[in-house]
Amino acid sequence: CLKMADKTADGGAWTGCAVMFLQSLFPGVDLLALYKGEQGKFIIFKVLKLTLRDSAGGLGGYDILKVHDAEPFLGVEVKFVDVAACQQFLESYSSGAVLQSLNQHACRLLGLPQDFTVRTQLKAGPQNLDLCLDQLAVCLQHIHLSQPERLRDEEIDHLEQQLQSQALGPAPQTLTVTQEESPVPSNCFKFQNRVFEEPAFPVPSGVGSVWRPPACAHPR
Repeated sequence: CLKMADKTADGGAWTGCAVMFLQSLFPGVDLLALYKGEQGKFIIFKVLKLTLRDSAGGLGGYDILKVHDAEPFLGVEVKFVDVAACQQFLESYSSGAVLQSLNQHACRLLGLPQDFTVRTQLKAGPQNLDLCLDQLAVCLQHIHLSQPERLRDEEIDHLEQQLQSQALGPAPQTLTVTQEESPVPSNCFKFQNRVFEEPAFPVPSGVGSVWRPPACAHPR
């Protein structure tokens, strides 16, 4: 198993950036259009977070900076701050585990058929990493050389706060329930007139039992 130092030549922490592009291959399902919608945005974000948790070895070592409109793709810009997490993600991507996890979470959270699948492409700057996945050290070097040019997007900050508050307690109901409809339980969400149970999402260590929003949110 390839190992790289977790420090750069000048002694700084290892960081890097990659963008994963996603496009649904299933007729009638447009991930980009779903993300642009108020109902679909948080669900798609949760699919992405669960997929990264599965493929990068947990909740640490990476940070989603922005979700791009890269028509017809949905672009997910990820900053890695731990070389081990980045390496594990690359190994998962190369083996097809990222795609499998993404498909499974999307099917469950969006109520899609089991034959739903997506097309993926992974880039670091101008480099198409799909062309060198058999050379892990080369991929890691490309990601390291592609340093993020932005802080985390405010929209991502908001989605992260939603996800954290949902994990720590009952989530506020954002969908309007008409009188003819039964209320949606606090551990569920409604999408396309169907009710789905929320997946378990672990709370990062060090987070208190009671979460209070900061007075002013600063992008990281």
